[in-house]
Amino acid sequence: MTLAKTLSAAAIAAALAVPAVSVAQTATVTTLQGYVELDEMDVIGATGDKIGEVESVLIGPDGKVGAVVIETEGFLGLGDEDIVMMLDDIQIVNGEIRVDMTEEQLEQLPKWDD
Repeated sequence: MTLAKTLSAAAIAAALAVPAVSVAQTATVTTLQGYVELDEMDVIGATGDKIGEVESVLIGPDGKVGAVVIETEGFLGLGDEDIVMMLDDIQIVNGEIRVDMTEEQLEQLPKWDD
């Protein structure tokens, strides 16, 4: 069997192994068998105000998602800035990421320079 036939057979086998997918969408959230797309999802602070949106998802050395990069709305007095927030510090509620942190706590988070 040639390499091309082997790759084609592998691609077909992989496609057949994928379970049926159902996709549901709202304004900012796409679910795919229980997964949620974080990209551009709004981030709401402790006061109920939008503090920014997800810019990136960070993978740790263990190969697992460990944190998100939030592009702030300029609340830090320096214009838009990217901060890193650990997954343990966020909750996803009704298509938004909720954080229970004050502005002072948010200012102490690590900065991300992409």
